[in-house]
Amino acid sequence: MVAAGLAPMTAAGFLKELTESVIADVENHVLGVDRLRVIVGDHSGSAVVPIAFSASNVRRVSTYHPNDKTLFQLGGIIVGRSNQDEGLGRKLVQDELVQTDADLLGFHTQSLHMLALGHHISDYDFSLSSGLAEEMGTPDSEVVMLGKRPSVIHIGRYGGKSLYGDQMRFSRQGMRIKGLNTRNGDAVVYVGKVKK
Repeated sequence: MVAAGLAPMTAAGFLKELTESVIADVENHVLGVDRLRVIVGDHSGSAVVPIAFSASNVRRVSTYHPNDKTLFQLGGIIVGRSNQDEGLGRKLVQDELVQTDADLLGFHTQSLHMLALGHHISDYDFSLSSGLAEEMGTPDSEVVMLGKRPSVIHIGRYGGKSLYGDQMRFSRQGMRIKGLNTRNGDAVVYVGKVKK
């Protein structure tokens, strides 16, 4: 029921048609996570309309630091089209980082917008990204130069295909990460130290 309510916004965000496959994918991302936050907008009558949501897991991880750290692993975040460019996604993740007292922010992405969000609220750390990749669900990773910096890449993370349905629109909207093979399902593994 929850997945079906979040699926239309998710399909739009990933430039796809709303299908049973999208609903099943949303279900896989939101059921069983440590934290599911849904923001609802103004609504009339009895309809509750979600405008954004995030799904995440929180755990203690060992790092090269003397003490374990709390990793906030963002499994997914969607902000509805009519609420984008308001900073809602950033505010949602920042609030989650405060509530969980997280030291580290981690996620996988094919989107330049997600990388920008990560860089805005945390300091990317190549060593942590590489060191925690397996713990974050990346069994085999490669190091690839994306721009001027090395990045940890999960090859084929999304089953040999892009998360985004309309590849032309994906590129036109400036979301494509240059050098990342999204059509193969490759994703950047991002871990950053949360800016306090």
